[in-house]
This record gives sequence, structure tokens and C-alpha cells, in this order.
Amino acid sequence: MDRGQRVAMKYLNEKDSNKAFNGQNSKGAIAGLGLLAIAAITLFPFDFFFTETLAETWADGAWGEMLSDFFSPSFVKKELIANVLLFVPLGFGLGQLIPQRSLAGFRLAVAVSFAVTFGVESLQEFLPTRHSSYIDLITNTLGGALGYGAWWQFSAPLTRSQQILAQGLRHISSRGLTRQLCVLALGAYCGWALLGSAALHSQLRTRSSPWGLSTWDATYPLLLKNEGTGDRAWEGNIDNVQFYSRSLPLDEVARLFAQPNSALSDNAASSQLAQSQLAHYRLSGRLSGRLSGSAPYVDLSGHLPNLAWKDSPSGRYLQSVSAPASLVKAVKESQAFTLSFSFATNNNTQSGPARMFSLSIDPYHRNLTVGQAGRHLSLRLRTPITTNNGHRPEFLISNVFSMEPSTASGAAPRVHQFVMTYDASGLSAYVDTLANQYRFDFTPEAAFLWQRSPPMASSIHLSASATPFYKALYRSLFAIPLGLLLAIATPPQLTQSRRYIFITIGILLPCVLLEIALASVPSAYAYGLVTVAAAMIAWLSGLRLREA
Repeated sequence: MDRGQRVAMKYLNEKDSNKAFNGQNSKGAIAGLGLLAIAAITLFPFDFFFTETLAETWADGAWGEMLSDFFSPSFVKKELIANVLLFVPLGFGLGQLIPQRSLAGFRLAVAVSFAVTFGVESLQEFLPTRHSSYIDLITNTLGGALGYGAWWQFSAPLTRSQQILAQGLRHISSRGLTRQLCVLALGAYCGWALLGSAALHSQLRTRSSPWGLSTWDATYPLLLKNEGTGDRAWEGNIDNVQFYSRSLPLDEVARLFAQPNSALSDNAASSQLAQSQLAHYRLSGRLSGRLSGSAPYVDLSGHLPNLAWKDSPSGRYLQSVSAPASLVKAVKESQAFTLSFSFATNNNTQSGPARMFSLSIDPYHRNLTVGQAGRHLSLRLRTPITTNNGHRPEFLISNVFSMEPSTASGAAPRVHQFVMTYDASGLSAYVDTLANQYRFDFTPEAAFLWQRSPPMASSIHLSASATPFYKALYRSLFAIPLGLLLAIATPPQLTQSRRYIFITIGILLPCVLLEIALASVPSAYAYGLVTVAAAMIAWLSGLRLREA
């Protein structure tokens, strides 16, 4: 037995054994962490389409189809293994929480695992890119059962290890030199986190921004009404397609709505708009009928190649006769753009999404796509975060097509005007009027979380309401390690009043510096309270564990 083991055993055999760590204060830690991991992997980005899904299912009477999909899933072997492994930590933690080692305890663990996976599968029905199935229920529940069995197989040595670890922590906290090392570790963590936050904020204003357009490909053609492969057709009409090399301010967006069919290059009052215009295609001139006219269609701004008709089994579509390389070059230089066009759909159930406007080479590689996903308008934008397919995340504007008249009734399709602006601060879209604005802010917090999110397609509302969630979650992730490190560094001999002075300075100073690093002065007070609260909870939890 080496010296470290003798020290640990000495503390385990102290006379005051009633104060020895018995694991009670950390019993729920494994199960809690398991639940957090399950939620993060299966439910991210936590943007649920409750109203849209229920309304659409009710209107279409698609309950039977939903059940059919549930009982006829497609899966691969790797997914089955991942589903089992995902729930093993939860089952392991349940073994620690359930006192009796019996068949009844096993049944309880299985029931809890089933309840958790049932809740997850139910919530996934309201995430557009997730699908639930009975296979997931079975494999997840199996993972919980295996985790429970693993706990009872290895509980004795693990409990002993916990006791040794806890006594070691108590021994560490009683040594002044070690506390000084903890303070140094605390300072290093704060410095790393604060400098990283400041660097991320600064990066968002450069061409290397994770939300930037540096990865756009100049060889992709411009397409209307379909993908270049001919398998994402859109039934509808589009007209007056305009593209600008900057993000237009509100007054100029209002001018686009007021003069949707104007040739801005001929309008002296719109000279500034005309100077930044990269493309202007007039197609049919009227959207109530079918898109028609002689091809090729000429870009009125004189910058981009003509559009010509292409044939596919799913219908005709328009494609530029060559790649619009000058457009991509201008957008990459300015790191900003505005897209505007009028559209009218003939079918409000099209999905894929069905391509209305696209700068892409195939269904999986694009610079920008605007399409129809059922009743929603879909925006896919290529950035380092969103990947080559632009679907991490895909932005959805809900129910744009929910009120379309039936073409079978002979009614004319409803015409919409769409404007989309992009710059370093965020993505905005307008449908029909300035009042119908939809916004996603490119904040440091959003960039950090999406860069570390599960590597799968996700669809979210194009809405500014996501920003507070990202800000609060980012600050909580910063505050929890801060609070735990402060708990270890807190000298045990301090009086209660001095202890609270110590912790107040230890929490408030990093919180203030974090808000400065993120340049969030207007909202610093509200979000600073989130950081303080999370750090205090973590500190109190750490003290409870240390002093058990």
C-alpha cells in the first residue's frame, strides 16, 4: 500500500465515523447527469413546434399516419447501439437511488426508464427533424435496465472509491497550499472562459465568423422552382427576383414592399439600392397564372447570367446558364446580402423542402435555399456552423402557407412578398409587410452552443425569442464550474459573514467581466443575475458535498 492509499484509509477509519462521507449527498448526481445528457442529445435545440404540429395534424387528419410512422420506422445498427448506450447512465444512477436490490427495484428502474423515453419520444414529435418509434422505446428502456444491472454488479467498489475520493477532497481542502492551487485553478478557468468569450465575440465581426459566408461556393448555379437534380420541384410561381450585396435597412426594405416590380436601376430615388443590386429577374409579370414567357430570362441589372428552362420528370424549372460567380464573390466580400421576390404556391403540402429559390449543386450542397416545407417557409444558409447543407439549423417561418386557397376551387393563389436580409449581426426575414419580421441574432452564445450541438439536422423558428435561451444557457455553463471551484477554494475556518463576503467577490467579479467580454451591456443586469444564481447554486452544492 503506497503513501496516498494509507492517507486515504486513515481518514476512512477516523473515530468520528458518523461524519464520514456515505454518498448520500451525491446519490442523484449520476441519474441527474444522465437525464441532462439524454435531453441534450435527443431534444436539442429545444425549439418545439407544438401549435404548428397539432394544428397541422388536426387539419389534415394525420393521426393515423403519425401512428403508422411510429410502428414502421427505419433504423440502422449504429442507432440501435447508440439508443441503448444513451440510457445506461440513467439506469446506473437509478440503481444508486433505489435502496432495495430486488426484482421490485429492477421493475421500478425499468418503469422510470420507459417513462423517460416515452416523454422524450412524445416531445420529439414536435421537433420537425426528429421522429419517434417503438424501436426507440424498446432500446432506450433496455439501456436503462442494463445500467441498473451494472450498478448492482459494480456498486461495492464504486461506493468505496467515492468514500476515498470524498475523504481525499476533505484532506485537500484542509491544506492551505492546496487551497492556493485551487485559487490558481479558479483564476485560470475564469481567464480562459473570459478570454474565450471575448475572442468569440470579436470573431463574429470578421470574415472568419462561424456564422459567416466564407464557405460559399462560386460554382453553384442559381435555380428557381427545383433543385439542379430535378427531384425537389416546387409547384407555384415566382417573380421579381432581386439580390443585393448588402443588408438593406428598414426604410429600403419598405421601398421594396412599396415598389415590388420596379426596375431600381431606372429609379433615380433608388440610386443607392441600384448600386448594390446584383440581380433582378422579371419572369411572368403576374403570379395569378403560370410562370411563362420566352427564355432565356435576362438579369435586368446586367451582372448575372440568363435563366433558361430545364426539364425534369417532376416538371420544368429555371437554371442559370452558368454559375453566378460574381454574386458569390460580392457576397463573400461584403459578408452581407438581401434577397427579395414575390411568390404564390399551388399546393400547401409540398415538402423536401420544395425549392423556390436556390444557389445549390444538389440536394445536400448549397449556399442558400428558400423553400416550402409544408405550411412553413424554409431558409437554409451555408455557414461554417450550419454546414454545407445549411440545415444545422434550418430556419422556419411558421404557417406562411397555412391560409392558401385551394386551387381545386378555382381561386387564384395568394401572392406573397418576401425579403430576407443577412449581415454579421443576424438574419432577418419579412413576409408581406414590415410588421411580419422574423429574426435570428448571431450572438456569441448561439455560436458557442451550435458549434457544440449534436451533429444532426435541426429546424428552429426564425425568431428572436431564442436569443434569451442561448444567453441564459451559456452563462449557466460558465457559472457551474465557477461555483464548484469556489466551493473547493473556500477556507473552512472562515466565519459565515466572511464566507459570504468571499463568495460575493468570487462570483460578482467574474460575472461582471463576462458581461464586458460578451459586450452585452444593455442586457447585462438581467443575464448577470442568471450567472450569479447558477454560480451560487453550484457553490452551495459543492460545499454540501465537501462538508458531508
